[in-house]
Amino acid sequence: IENFFEQVLLAGYTGPLSLEIFNDLFREVPNRRTAADAMRSLLYIEGQVRARLESGADDSGNDAKVRARVVDRIELFDPPAVPSLGGIAFLEFAVDDASGRALGTLLEQLGFRHAGKHRSKEVALYRQGDINLILNADPHSFARPYFLERGPTVCAIGLNTDDPIRALNRATALQCARFDSPLGPNEVHISAIRAPDGGVIYFVPAELGASGVFEIDFILADDEENAATGPGLDTVDHVALGLPMDQLDTWILFCRAVLGMQPGDSLELSDPYGLIRSVGVANRERTVRLVLNVSLSQRTRTARMVSAIGGGSVHHIALGCADIFETVAKLRESGVDFVPISPNYYDDLLARLEIDPGLVERMRSMGILYDRSQGGEYFHIYSNSFADLFFFEIVQRAGSYDAYGALNAPARMASQAQAPATGKPAPSGAG
Repeated sequence: IENFFEQVLLAGYTGPLSLEIFNDLFREVPNRRTAADAMRSLLYIEGQVRARLESGADDSGNDAKVRARVVDRIELFDPPAVPSLGGIAFLEFAVDDASGRALGTLLEQLGFRHAGKHRSKEVALYRQGDINLILNADPHSFARPYFLERGPTVCAIGLNTDDPIRALNRATALQCARFDSPLGPNEVHISAIRAPDGGVIYFVPAELGASGVFEIDFILADDEENAATGPGLDTVDHVALGLPMDQLDTWILFCRAVLGMQPGDSLELSDPYGLIRSVGVANRERTVRLVLNVSLSQRTRTARMVSAIGGGSVHHIALGCADIFETVAKLRESGVDFVPISPNYYDDLLARLEIDPGLVERMRSMGILYDRSQGGEYFHIYSNSFADLFFFEIVQRAGSYDAYGALNAPARMASQAQAPATGKPAPSGAG
């Protein structure tokens, strides 16, 4: 559509732009969200075409003068450039005192250390490698109503970026709502916006370094001797969300237009009770990856979770490591429970792939799953769900593997479907 709109402008069109909705799903959602998505998409297309026109001659023979004349005659959206994302700076969980203690215990089993306490709020910091997890139990923060509505779950994501002001201004120009959190004495202000699900996206200044924002806002524990120990988790590989069906396009547009991320292939995965549609989005450098999951059936675990909490939520968090066999062995020793995988999965693996039987037996003994592409391999394993809302995935990427092990999701979902119910359903989906 970008090329089509560009050629229309080059042909001399100067009239209005409008959208006509043929999608029944859009007709069912709140008008305000549909209108915001429509405006964001039009502004995004204008900005993309303006950049194409300013880039010079095109393949159809239009020279730079013709293209410059179009830009000079027609007012086209000209937002700040897309942010350069350097990775996930932190994930923030909305909790109360009881769920915060329970989640803190799980994080310690996963090898995280309690690294600090916020200077003025009921907020705790857990760290391992380059992973920073914040538990927000402050009753006066935005996290409390988020917790009351959805239970203990991720309420905010911090993204490292080279220019937070540019990222914020691009987001607000594209119809995102700015978010300002109350500041205590000597606390750093971090630019932020509301995400489509009502959570918060923070733009963390990369110039502060890995610990800068935490050194300012937290009283850090003196635990440098313990910082290097642990099971070896070192990065947030990706974050997966379970969404209502009507929010998938909203999130893809948000990631593409506001954050400069690109969607991958749309996959349909088999849950024991229906199909799950899964789309991965990532920036070009692959420093930030999200997986968006929606249920095509009302009977899947994802659909029931979305219904139970009244909206979308983080589905699981994938944590990367360098040696998954060593890491999982240490995690099992510390008491972490993982989703059991049927022995048939490993028999099928040997039948489908030319793979070292010894490696398969090693994976079988530890419950590790496997996928590969032409350029690399992917090893992963899933923890049991926390509060029946989300779980952790431990992953190791090798080579240039660029997917999320979606082919293995049915094995995990089948195992979860056989687990006894403990309240809200554990989520299904890829990643």
